[in-house]
Amino acid sequence: MSGRPMEAAEYFARTMGPEVGVFWGTGDSMEPMYAHNTALVVAEADYENLKKGMTVIYLDSRGMRVAHCIVGETKGGYIMQGIGNSREDDALLTPNNFVGVIVKAFASSRTEFFAATRSKLGREKSLTARGLNSETTYAASEYHEVAQDDR
Repeated sequence: MSGRPMEAAEYFARTMGPEVGVFWGTGDSMEPMYAHNTALVVAEADYENLKKGMTVIYLDSRGMRVAHCIVGETKGGYIMQGIGNSREDDALLTPNNFVGVIVKAFASSRTEFFAATRSKLGREKSLTARGLNSETTYAASEYHEVAQDDR
């Protein structure tokens, strides 16, 4: 897959250094934070500095990369869950399967999810009247940036 969100994410990652990677986020388990096909910028981080609420990427028992939130901690590791999921993940986040922390995300504004969200929020004119500008509504851009300040 390619596109402007991935290009933007790769550009941003290059400005951060070699310890930063970019991955495509697919599926709906992290909606509304991340829509399907969001480009995720992931930075290495110390496992010891992770906290509840952070969004990270880890490898599940099948070796698949999963981007979910830390929702708790047990003796065996961190409990993970997708924001859009009704239950916790089967796998725990441990030092052995931890990939990195999501520090930024870029997604196309030309998605069904974006259109539905914009529809729920109302027209740009009514948003502007409530004090939100076009940068907030992403109306003028082909992709939008979702900031994640968990680093």
